[in-house]
Amino acid sequence: MHSNIDIKDLIDRFGVKSEMIYPDFFMYKLNDINKDVVNSSSNVFHTSYFDVTLATFDEGTLVVGKNSYEDLNNTISFVSPGQIFSYTPAGKTINGIGMLFKSTFINQSMRGFELQNDFQFFKIYTASIYKLNKEQLSIVSDIFDRMFNEYQLNDSGSRSIIQSYLNILLYTVKRFVDSGNNKINITRRAEISSAFEELVREHASKQKSISEYAALLNISEVYLYDCVKSTTGRSPKSIVVEYRVLIAKWLLADKKYNISTISYKLGFDETTNFTKFFKKHVGITPKEFRLKH
Repeated sequence: MHSNIDIKDLIDRFGVKSEMIYPDFFMYKLNDINKDVVNSSSNVFHTSYFDVTLATFDEGTLVVGKNSYEDLNNTISFVSPGQIFSYTPAGKTINGIGMLFKSTFINQSMRGFELQNDFQFFKIYTASIYKLNKEQLSIVSDIFDRMFNEYQLNDSGSRSIIQSYLNILLYTVKRFVDSGNNKINITRRAEISSAFEELVREHASKQKSISEYAALLNISEVYLYDCVKSTTGRSPKSIVVEYRVLIAKWLLADKKYNISTISYKLGFDETTNFTKFFKKHVGITPKEFRLKH
C-alpha cells in the first residue's frame, strides 16, 4: 500500500501525462490513465487529498476500505483524505473526468474537517458512490466539462472560475443526495455502516450511545457492531469518538466560540472533561490546538 500519497504521487502511479498546473488541484480524463502502469504495481492508496470522479463508462473495479464496486457507469464517487482505496481498470475504454484537490483550493483557510462536515458524501470510513440518472448526469457532466476546459485554458482567472464551479458541483450533488436515493450499496452491512456514519455525522455534537444509534437504525447493538466492524475495520464507538473530535476541531478552528461554549455544545458538563477528552484523542489541549490553527 502507498501511504499518505500526495496528488503528484497518484498522477505518476496512474501514468497520467497531463501537466500539473496547481499544487493543490488537478484534473484529468479517465482515458488518460495508463492501464499497464496501474496494473504493473500495487495500486492500493492511502490518500492525503479529496478525490471526486465522474465515470460515464468504466468497466473497472473501485475498492474503498473493504467495499468493492464494479458498476461504475454513470456514477460520481467521493474519496476523502485518510481513506484507503484502489482502482483496477478493465476493458479498452474508460470515459469520464477525475479531479484531485486539497481543501485549501476551495478556500486558503479551509481545513479538511470543515469540508467533511459540510458535505455528507465526504465520509471518513464508508464509501460514497452515487448512480446518476439521465438528468443528473447531464447537469454534473456539464459542470465537469466546464471545469476541465477552464483548467486547460489556464489563464489569469481560471483558478477562481474553477473554484466557483467546484462549489457549484458540491452543492449540486448535495441537493441530489438530499432529495433522492442514488446511493450504491453492495451489501446490507455496507448499507447499515453508511447509514450509521451519516447519523454519527449528524449527531456528532451530542452525547449518544451506540445503543441509541442502533435503535435509530432499528437493529440490535450487536448487529450494528458486526456490520460496522466488518465493513470499516473500526468499532462503532471509535467512529463516534473520532467524529466528535472532528466537530471539536472545526469549532475550535472557527474561533467563533470560546472553549467553555464549545464544551457545552459537545455535551460535556464540565470544560475540564472536554479538555481531557480532546487531549486524550488529539494529543494536545483545545487551547493548544486553537493556537496552532
